[in-house]
Amino acid sequence: MSRSLVSHFSIVAVLGGGGFFAPIAHAQAQETPAANALTPADSKAAGQAFMEGQKAYKHGDYRHAAESFEKAYTLSPKLPALWNAARAWQDAGELTRAGNLYSKYLSLAPPTAPDRDRAIKSLNQLNEKLARIEIHGGDFTDVQLDGADVPGLADAQDHTMVVYVNPGEHVVSGEKNGSHTRQTATIAAGAVTSVVLVLEEKKETFPPPPPTVLVETKSSGLPPWVLLIGGGLTAASLGVTIWSGLDTNGQKSTFDASPTQQNLDDGRSKEVRTNVLIGVTAGFAVLTGVTAAFLVDWKNGKQKEKARPAETAAMNLGFGPGSLSVRGRF
Repeated sequence: MSRSLVSHFSIVAVLGGGGFFAPIAHAQAQETPAANALTPADSKAAGQAFMEGQKAYKHGDYRHAAESFEKAYTLSPKLPALWNAARAWQDAGELTRAGNLYSKYLSLAPPTAPDRDRAIKSLNQLNEKLARIEIHGGDFTDVQLDGADVPGLADAQDHTMVVYVNPGEHVVSGEKNGSHTRQTATIAAGAVTSVVLVLEEKKETFPPPPPTVLVETKSSGLPPWVLLIGGGLTAASLGVTIWSGLDTNGQKSTFDASPTQQNLDDGRSKEVRTNVLIGVTAGFAVLTGVTAAFLVDWKNGKQKEKARPAETAAMNLGFGPGSLSVRGRF
């Protein structure tokens, strides 16, 4: 391989500062369109870079040789420099760079180019070791492959070109109208995959609803069971009041049968006791009613039936001439 490359170099020797490649017939056949706009200074610098590449290649410094040939092609875009750069990168072990330069050479070289068949053969060998990504850039700008610009994509037809890469995962990104997008592709050796840059449709998102927090609130009022106590006290007081009224009424009968001072005093004492009990019972009833209406928290407890205050017991005891009367409503 080295011998064939050096032999090729020998037929493209530098001719002073004029024509960059020789023989002239080969140079004319292998020029790219941009080669016609060269300045004498560019031609001279390109010739020097090409000679440096030849020297480096003969000494086995393939990387430096490839860089020198690429520099020569940049200064004077003629196909022999491009071909030699591809061969040098292949010998340096940089297979992806070699593959991309072979591909570029074949896209530019005419069918009669002397190195075209050899470029096809070399590229077919690399196809078994490398993977290829067909990038469809569309109207995206700043298209990058794995974080690096893709040279020539902007000038390619329909912004589409095939790039040689090492097998594995690769990321193609681009920008359009201020929005960025990226596509990821995993490719095996010898495989070809297409990556089309498109902007993902923006979906309207809404913030999630706030989490539901259960807050335990303490009752600000009395629990309903307090009414049971009030009702019980009212009922007990009412029962005692009824007994006292009956006892007072019985004392009246005793006084009628035996109108003594002692029986009169006992009757008056029992009358006072009954009146006090009536007042206590009425107080319990009113307190229970107020509690039910204003103090009990019905929201935090089960309310099967609305509490009703106990009916007020009313009893009137009176004395008339020679009589003791008890009137009550229960």
